Amino acid sequence: MESATPNFEEFAAAGSRLNTIFIGITGNGTLSLYSGFYYAEKLDKYKYVSLLFDRTGYIGVKFYEQDDPEKNLLKITHSKDGKSNGWISANNFFTFYKLDAKKLKGKYTPKAVNTEKWGKVFFIDIKGKI
Repeated sequence: MESATPNFEEFAAAGSRLNTIFIGITGNGTLSLYSGFYYAEKLDKYKYVSLLFDRTGYIGVKFYEQDDPEKNLLKITHSKDGKSNGWISANNFFTFYKLDAKKLKGKYTPKAVNTEKWGKVFFIDIKGKI
């Protein structure tokens, strides 16, 4: 009986908190993509987002790999290593929709939905802070 050679892969998430599957809102209107969510959804390949709002209390995030001049996209800032987390400066979004980022500050569990208009969108319920 022949012995198969294992096909190893290197564990690439050392130092990441993989159980932090959250999107955070900071008091200054930044959306934080926590490392667990960032790693689970392979967000390092995306450079831009479109932010969406449902006036019943949901913020949606649609990720894009490339810029699209026909859309109002915001740039994702990635951590220095490019693999552990990211954030989106969204102060104008909060201002436009009259959302108080200081009151909303905290962590939220993102959910995914496939929509006819937007495709796959991650969203948080701003009434459901953790």
